[in-house]
Amino acid sequence: MTRSAEGIMDKPIPVSIVSGFLGAGKTTLLNRILSDPRGVRYGVLVNDFGAINIDAELIREARPDRISLANGCVCCTIRDDLLAAAFELARGASPPDQIIVETSGVSSARAVADAFFGEAAARLFEVDGIFCLIDAENFPDLAFADTELAIDQAAVADIVLLNKCDLASEKVQRQIEQTLRDALPGMRIVRTVNADLPRDVLTGIRSVADVSRASGVHCRHGRDGNEHDHDAAFVAWSWRAEEPVALAAFKAAIKALPPTVLRSKGILRFREAAGQHALFQLVGKRSSLQFAPDQTAARDSALVAIGRRGEFAPDELDAVVAQYLGDRPGDMTPGSDASLQTGELQ
Repeated sequence: MTRSAEGIMDKPIPVSIVSGFLGAGKTTLLNRILSDPRGVRYGVLVNDFGAINIDAELIREARPDRISLANGCVCCTIRDDLLAAAFELARGASPPDQIIVETSGVSSARAVADAFFGEAAARLFEVDGIFCLIDAENFPDLAFADTELAIDQAAVADIVLLNKCDLASEKVQRQIEQTLRDALPGMRIVRTVNADLPRDVLTGIRSVADVSRASGVHCRHGRDGNEHDHDAAFVAWSWRAEEPVALAAFKAAIKALPPTVLRSKGILRFREAAGQHALFQLVGKRSSLQFAPDQTAARDSALVAIGRRGEFAPDELDAVVAQYLGDRPGDMTPGSDASLQTGELQ
């Protein structure tokens, strides 16, 4: 993350929000990230980092409200003001590349997300994804009020991690998934053990080129590419077009994507926007386009998507691309005229 000459961030810091009822595995997830940041400088905001078992060898500096790690990550307590803690991180000498907020076990991620959507915060931060962990082992035994809270937490999330699946039978897992989808039919649910989820799914795809090298993901290339079949729990699909695509056609294609797509990212060039490119990002059910001036004369577009093996069908994405974008991307314009607005698509 860099600053302009005026000291302003050149782009917002992405924020991932992690929620879930008590004991669902949020701390396990944070431990994975802090112990192996993979070159990313994370700022983690928690209610009490005393519960996070940080390896003493990783700690460079410890204060009552802040722990600095040798790998560049920082863990801070939220105290009474979440945004104040986030602003303190963002305006520090070495702002994080990404912020992760762990909500308390009995709170909703919606209020946390709303805080970052506010006008003042939106200049420095953007909510990249909301994730909820559900305890597959103990969910069936929760009291009614606690079950309702856990369902409400899941309904707000972009992606739900049904965690501790090694401790629950297939029948129980299916029953929990049905209960959750009764509340929100389009809910994206991923089964996990020990909150183990590919980093590209959790904190975003860093680049189209890097996704095939991500741990736990193998890449299936659309169009004329080849499939590299590795024993991985997640599958990545990629697509490239040599000429600008039609904006209306692209938006129609995104609406047609199957719900098994967990994450997607792309750099798109549209025939209606000469001299510009757009960063496309999708997490769960939310997607956005951010337009910016092109610094090169490039005309190509690229897109990558990730889903879970056995549920995610790359052939379905091939069919969507063929239907809406076709072999001559610029010629397909289904639906109404599309405006060149930066912001949410869905």
